[in-house]
Order: sequence, then C-alpha cells, then structure tokens
Amino acid sequence: MLRSRLRGFALWLTLWLVAGLPLAHADKLELRGQYEEKLIQDALSRRKLTPSDLDPQPEGKRIEEIWIDASKVILPGDFPLSKYIPWTWLNAVHVRTRHEVIARELLFSVGEPFRRDLIEESGRNLRTLFILSVARLVAVRGSSPGSVRVLVVTKDQWSLRLNTEFRFDQARLDVLSFQFAEHNLAGRNKRLSIDFGFDPGRYSLGLSYTDYRIWGSRHQLRLIGGLFLSRETSRVEGGQLYFQVGRPLFSLRTRFGWEAKLQVTKDIARYFSGGSIYQRQVGGESVPDVFTREQVAGQVQVQYSAGIVHKLNLALGFRVQHQKYGLPDDFPDTISDAARSAYRQLLPRSESASGPFVGLNLYTARYIRLKDIQTLALSEDLRLGPELNLELRYAYHGFGFSSDYLEASGSFASQHYSADNLFSYEVKGGLRLQYGIDPRGALLNEYLTAQVREISPAFGPLRLHLSAKVQLRGRDLEQQRMTLGSDSGLRGYAPRELQGAALYRVNAELRSKGLNLWTVHVGAVVFYDGGDAPPSLSGFLRDGTFVGTRYRQDVGFGLRLGLPQFNREVVRLDLGFPLERPSSGGSYAPRFSAEFGQAF
Repeated sequence: MLRSRLRGFALWLTLWLVAGLPLAHADKLELRGQYEEKLIQDALSRRKLTPSDLDPQPEGKRIEEIWIDASKVILPGDFPLSKYIPWTWLNAVHVRTRHEVIARELLFSVGEPFRRDLIEESGRNLRTLFILSVARLVAVRGSSPGSVRVLVVTKDQWSLRLNTEFRFDQARLDVLSFQFAEHNLAGRNKRLSIDFGFDPGRYSLGLSYTDYRIWGSRHQLRLIGGLFLSRETSRVEGGQLYFQVGRPLFSLRTRFGWEAKLQVTKDIARYFSGGSIYQRQVGGESVPDVFTREQVAGQVQVQYSAGIVHKLNLALGFRVQHQKYGLPDDFPDTISDAARSAYRQLLPRSESASGPFVGLNLYTARYIRLKDIQTLALSEDLRLGPELNLELRYAYHGFGFSSDYLEASGSFASQHYSADNLFSYEVKGGLRLQYGIDPRGALLNEYLTAQVREISPAFGPLRLHLSAKVQLRGRDLEQQRMTLGSDSGLRGYAPRELQGAALYRVNAELRSKGLNLWTVHVGAVVFYDGGDAPPSLSGFLRDGTFVGTRYRQDVGFGLRLGLPQFNREVVRLDLGFPLERPSSGGSYAPRFSAEFGQAF
C-alpha cells in the first residue's frame, strides 16, 4: 500500500508541476530554460551590460577589474506561485557567502594578464565548494582595447540544512543519515554539524567540524566524533574518532602539500541481505554474519607536484594500522563450537603493521565542462586523458608492530571526449608479498577491478549511458564481501541481496535532459541492469565445491529531480522489474528504490 502511495505521489507531483498550476504564470515557465546562462545575463544586466559586451578574445589582456556577483539562494520567480508565496523570505535565514571567500579561491588578481587556464581552474575550484550551486567566470570588455574585466557569477546553495542520505527499498527505509549542519558559518565556508544516522543494525550519533581555510590560510582541518548504538538494545556498542589536518595541492601550480590524519573505530560489523542479517552456511549451520571490529589507522605524508599540463605528483609518508576482529558477546549460543571456529576463519585477519610508503600520480590536466551527465542543468568539470596511480608500501616489525610485508597497488584510467561522445575506462589492481601466512603461497590480497563506461552523443533530449564492471579478489586476508542489489546497481533486487567474493555488473540507462520547471529540473530514465556476486567467477569455492554463478537482470524506469538551490546531486526514484522467476513460494513484485545520486 505504501509503495503504491509513493508511486502515486511521484506521479501526482509531476502532473501538478506540469499542468496543475495557474496559467497566469505560464510566462515564467521555460521548459528549455538555461539555468546558469540566465544568471549570467542577470549579472550583466545589473551592470547595464548585455552579452555583446563579453570579450571574445581576452587572452593576454591586462585584468582591469574583478566583479563578483553573488546571488542569493532563492531569487524571484525561482519557484511556482511566487506571486502569492514569498519564497524569497527564506533568504533571511541564510548568510550569503562573503565576497572575500569567493575572491580567495581565484588564482589571478587585478593587474595580471588574462590567462584562460587560470580562469578555468578558478571556476573549477569554486564549483568544488559545497556552498555554491553555480560558479561561472566570463570575460567582459575593459575600458580600453588592451584591458578586460572578469565577472564571477555565483549562486549560493542552501547552507543551513538537514543534510540527508537515504535509501528506500520498497516501503522500507533501508539506510538513513542526516546532519543538522551549517556549511557556511557566517558566510565563511566553515562547516559544523550534528550527525545522526541508522542502518538495519545500528544508530549513530556524532559531531563534526570542517575548516577549509584555517585562519584564512590554505591549511584545512577536519574533526569527526561519534557513538554507535544497537538498534535492538539501544546500548552503546562503539564509536569513532577522525582527525585530519594538512595543506592540499589546491592548484595545478602548487608545488608542495602535506597531510596528517588519524582514524579510530570500534564497532560491530553486520552484513545484511535486504533488511535481515545475512546467514552464512558454515559446517552445515546457518551463522549470522556479525563480528566485532577494532581499527586504528594513522598516516603522515608530504607531497611534491611538478608540471602544469602534464602533472607528476609524488607522495612520501609513513602509515600505521591496527585491526582486530572477533565474535560479539551476544553471539548465538545455539551455534556449535565447530561452526564458531570455522566462522572465525572467515573473518578478516587481525594484524598490526607500520612502515613507509611512496605514491606516484601522473595525469594530463585537460578539462571539459558539460551538462546533464550526472546532474541536471548544472556545469560538470570532467578531466580528459590518461591517469596513472602507483603505490608501494613496506611494513617491517622493526618499526614496532608484528607484520612484515611488501604491498603494491596501481590503477590506470583514461577518459575521452569526441563529437559529444564521452568514453572512459579504468583498471585497478594490487597484491601483497607476505610469507608464513597462507599455505597456498606468499602472494596475498590479490585484487583486480575493471570498469568501462560509454555516454553517447545527445540525440534530441536523450543520452544513452552504458557501464560494465568486474571485480575479482583472491587469497584475501581481509575477506572483503562484494554485494549487489538495488543499492549498488541491480535495482530489481533487495539491497545487498547478492553477496560473494567476486562481482560483475552491466547497466544501460537512457536518460533525458532536465525539464526546467521554473528552477526545478525533472528528468526521466529507462534502464536495464544485470550481474551477479558469485563466490568466484569460475563458480568454485576454495575447497573445490562447485556452486556456479547465476546472471540476474531487471528492467525499469524512473525519475530524476534536481533542486540546485539545495543540492547539486539529483534525487533518484526508480522502479525495477526483475526478469527472473521468483523462488518456490515467492511472489513476483517490482522493487521501488530512492536515494541521492545517479545509480552509476
């Protein structure tokens, strides 16, 4: 019943927005309106300028002046019925971002020559700030032929907010977290929040504070603290502490950076399938997949960056980690000692290690700005060309902990844009050399992930999005579990319904561009998903037992809602229809899921 009501509400909302409003406001409804371009035109008009005053060839000219035009969150006409409902009153409880906060992100100043690369990078830096929904920079003719003005157009995103991350599965709220947060304290881009969340097994309560510019410098600080409470007993069962401070590589011309961080977590890990604890079959018994977890990780690193277009970033640091796993005190007494012992062998391996590491990052700094890829009607900065990441880590007992090993990991990715077609792929892999741990050999924690993505040229208001992914793990000391369901790209199935040591998945989605209803953007999708999370791609368990793999698939349709005043991410509403026949006694039903962000 609730599932039907949710679908009915989504349909009613769409029809109301499209057809149910007074016709007197039809002049405000621009179905193909350009959200950011309208803001630029309004900013020019406020200075008695027109688009003809933009400078088509500003390169090399002296920057005569920098104008910052920062719009409030809600402007007249942003929402329907604005003649009757004073939506702009909401601006009274929002502190607009200060001009100096915007200005300090700019990588150029008055008197310098106009350089397109610095202008573009400044725009990208501004668009990474959560407090802004829009950031665009345009060149305006100066008072003389050799000069130019830079107009910085921004619009705030609502900063005093109840941030939410949620996942609906059918009529059940699977995951929810929210933060009562001010992301822009006094308009200075500092964040303070009270955090609450829950999943099927626990509640979490905490506080967090982030300062992106400590005392106006380029240094950053982040603090998070919280407690975990059991949903069944409401008792405290653990907590976490996270501390990070450093100076990031904030521009392509920044040469040095550093970072120090510490994370401490003590909790109970629970694996779920749908809304129930996952039952592992161990020695012929069903064992609930629940264990205690104690983790401490800390590192310090320094970074050196070379190049501007062809980048080389080198990191050198020292890392310490401690991990301990066991059975909780309330583990069922009905489980036999033999099954308990066998289940302990399936848990991640407890270990303590410390040692140095070195990392290398190579990439080409070429960017393109597109729209309607992962958001609706907002600019998205995409980096093109290849990227290579390598890391080598050495752990040695002489540094004070017991483990000795050599670990290597790497990834290669590339993204290409041609004739409005966007194609990307990525391959990641790693392994550890460690003796005396596994009788099968010294090469451990082997993993390989490959992913490819294709986004077609726009044909009319549509784009076709295709994605394929495979993940493999072998001799895994961490016993990591791959899960697949409506929370991870298989929308016709329960969250985490499929679990195993390997994963493969394909997705196809036909997405429409956003229909602009005032400043509310609505998009539609139809999709196909397929995949599985078997024990291995070969279908064999470690002991040689064959369990096989079964390809699952679904089709469906959905809506995407974009509210740029409140969030750059879309709200995803999907209804998936599994194509497999239900198990004996089961009933066939479509599955509704909803959360922030695209499905892939």
